Amino acid sequence: MPSRVVIGYYPSWAQYRQGSGRYTVEDIPVHLCTHVIYAFAVLDSTSLQITPHDDHLDIKQNNYAKCVQLKRRNPRLKVLLGMGGWNDSQDSHKYSRLVSSSRNRRAFASHAASFLTNYGFDGLDLDWEYPSDKPVTSNDLGRQSHIAYVRNGGQAFLAEDLSVPPLAAKDLNSCNNRTYRLASDNEFSGDGRVSAFERPGFAALVRELKQQFASKGLLLTASVAAGRSSIDNSYDVPSLSNDLDLILVMTYDYHGSWEHQVNHHAPLTPQSGQSSELCVQSSIQHWIRKGAPFNKLVMGVPSYGRSWTLAGSNSNPGAPASSPGRPGPYTCEPGNLAYYECALKMRQEGWRKMEGEGGPYLVGGDQWVGYDDVSAVTRKAQSVRRQGLAGIMVWDLASDDFNNLCGNGANPLLTAIASTLN
Repeated sequence: MPSRVVIGYYPSWAQYRQGSGRYTVEDIPVHLCTHVIYAFAVLDSTSLQITPHDDHLDIKQNNYAKCVQLKRRNPRLKVLLGMGGWNDSQDSHKYSRLVSSSRNRRAFASHAASFLTNYGFDGLDLDWEYPSDKPVTSNDLGRQSHIAYVRNGGQAFLAEDLSVPPLAAKDLNSCNNRTYRLASDNEFSGDGRVSAFERPGFAALVRELKQQFASKGLLLTASVAAGRSSIDNSYDVPSLSNDLDLILVMTYDYHGSWEHQVNHHAPLTPQSGQSSELCVQSSIQHWIRKGAPFNKLVMGVPSYGRSWTLAGSNSNPGAPASSPGRPGPYTCEPGNLAYYECALKMRQEGWRKMEGEGGPYLVGGDQWVGYDDVSAVTRKAQSVRRQGLAGIMVWDLASDDFNNLCGNGANPLLTAIASTLN
């Protein structure tokens, strides 16, 4: 059995891509992965329970079942269901409501265990991006009405049950009963801000899930932030380290077309002229310093590049950019190219490949894209081995050259990762 994990995210929406970019469950290279995560289920905003994102594909076309049945081809494979993702996380209010109520957390955990068991998944990956990423004020809480709040002499009291009405200042004495609790220091700053109430709530949710999953043999993982401020604000690292089976650090997107200069988005080590925090090694080390164990940390590796349209003739890393790069022919997303689209640009359109300090990049006319090639992912896998980390997570399987369009064999990135790790 492999000593390190190779986790691949399966983006179910890639089934709707056209031509050679279409990616189905049958394309998943099951013998290169130890775990596959089906992306994504979502959190229902009314029931606050896990629900399919694409009912037609996931349920009516039996895509959940098809993915789980991959274990017939590799009995050691674990297939997890991912919940959340960037788009679903934009409705942060529903996630706040979930974690701020002990009743909601218990109901979610119980339902999630049944849901996973019913569809045959081996576990759940939580991908909330991100708990407490933005400060929440007392006024916000009052408008949202999902947690009772009152300030008196620098104290705040929180209600963990949605049925509890807001608390008036004159009723402070009632805070002494079990309905309300005194806010902790990391939830209440004393200046009217409640800036981290989601952080302990998320840890409590993970704890509830672990308790529910243990008796059923279900795995529990979380895909977590790589940015230092998000790590500090969002996660009770010792608590999560105790309750999660694996911690998947999304060590990519340090840069992107939301910025106006080009840079490799997933450098392994610091780049000149950039903050030393904006690299894979810094993120992993920060998780370790906060208390995460080496053998639970999984390094994220992108199989896509971030692209820009250059603003002038300068094409060196750090050069000014005017807009996102033009979309690729298969992924059709501005500012983003799959690995195989990068390779095709070089092979068919003559884009020039350069080796930058942060990693390889391509230049074609006014287009610039930084990405990870086989050599780059091999270096990252070697780093995982040296540090004794749990393994690598790849976002995502559909962006590797799964169809061998570039003539270097199918799934070259995943193959290099798996062979280097194990």
